[in-house]
Amino acid sequence: MTPSCADQAVLARHKIDVGVYYRMAEAGILGPRDRVELIDGEIIDMVPIGSMHAGKTMRLTSLFARAVADVLLLVEVPDSSLDYDRTVKVPLFARFGIPELWIVNLADRAVEVFADPSGGAYAVQLR
Repeated sequence: MTPSCADQAVLARHKIDVGVYYRMAEAGILGPRDRVELIDGEIIDMVPIGSMHAGKTMRLTSLFARAVADVLLLVEVPDSSLDYDRTVKVPLFARFGIPELWIVNLADRAVEVFADPSGGAYAVQLR
C-alpha cells in the first residue's frame, strides 16, 4: 500500500547541523533549561538527571576541564539512558573518530572503556 501525501509529510525528517542548533539556542527556541542534545542531526530530549548523576558529572568535568583541547576522551555518565548510549552514541562517536570513550555506568558501579575507532566501531571494548 502506497502512503498518502499526508502520511509522507508526517514521515519527513529534516536533519540539522551544529550551526543551526546553536542558532536555535541564540534565538531562544532552545533555552538554558532545555535538556536536549544533538545526535546525528536530530534534537533528542534528555531525561532529567538525579543527584548522584549530577555530582559525578560535575566532578569529572572539573577534572577534565583543565585539559581542554581536541576531543581525545569523551565521558558519558548515563543514569537512565545506558542502552541508548551503548546503541546510538557509541557507534556515533566511533564514526567521528573520538579516540576513547568512557561510559560511567552508575547502575553497575563500573566504567566501560571504548578505544581505537575504526569503521564506525571501537576495536577495543572493555566492560
